[in-house]
This record gives sequence, structure tokens and C-alpha cells, in this order.
Amino acid sequence: MRCPLCAAENDDRAIVCRSCTRDIAVPPALMAELDMLRAKREALVQALEQVHARLDSLMRPR
Repeated sequence: MRCPLCAAENDDRAIVCRSCTRDIAVPPALMAELDMLRAKREALVQALEQVHARLDSLMRPR
């Protein structure tokens, strides 16, 4: 895990950054929310790509 404050690389299980000694622990509930938001983002990206493809097909001269 990369420290969001100093960018030092830390073990994924670290609670405190080995470089700057700041708290880097992430609560499990927050990680679950992050996973859910990533899945929603991916679904939206796929939907947007489909809309772009449909618009491209409609905009092509016949």
C-alpha cells in the first residue's frame, strides 16, 4: 500500500507508514464502499462506451 501522504510503499497490512509514521489504516467498511464504487464506475464506463458507439453509428453518413 502506498502512503497517501508521503507516497512511501508499505506492507498492505501496515497501520502506520514506515516512512512518515502517519496512520494509513483503512476501515473495512470504507474498503467495501470503495469496492462498490469501483464496480459502479466500471458499469457507468461500459454504459458510456455503448452510448458513444451508438452515437457514432447514428452520425455516420449513409
